[in-house]
Amino acid sequence: MELPEPSTPSIGLDDAHLPNFASGRRVLMFADESSLALVNSILCRWPNGVRGTLWVDTRNPRDIADLPVVDGVGVVSFHVDVGFDPLVTAARRVELDADTTVWAAGAARRMAAVRATCLAAGLSENDTRVFECRDGERLPNPWSGAVAGE
Repeated sequence: MELPEPSTPSIGLDDAHLPNFASGRRVLMFADESSLALVNSILCRWPNGVRGTLWVDTRNPRDIADLPVVDGVGVVSFHVDVGFDPLVTAARRVELDADTTVWAAGAARRMAAVRATCLAAGLSENDTRVFECRDGERLPNPWSGAVAGE
């Protein structure tokens, strides 16, 4: 599937680091504030006609307002400490089946739980694209050696 040109500058992403758009299935994204620059870049290149849902855990509601609006992509955001990990809980409660593919990025512990949930649900490695960073750090940009957002 050919991606549109980004409408705003984006981080250089290759197919292995993007959601599996080629499958044409619904894309589920789970991200914390450490990966918002990457999420922004992906949303700027979102293919027409692909449905998706993005769950974001960030303390700053402005982070969500700054993301591009994409037709067919819903956003669920968490801005307060809820006493449990909302991204992991969302991954465990959403229907993960042959009609979905997952992209996730954020703190290592929570991303390991998201990955395990996806694989336990039967998603393939190609449909479970999860990227981790150490807790408290921003996700490194593996495409340029820089830190996302710098």
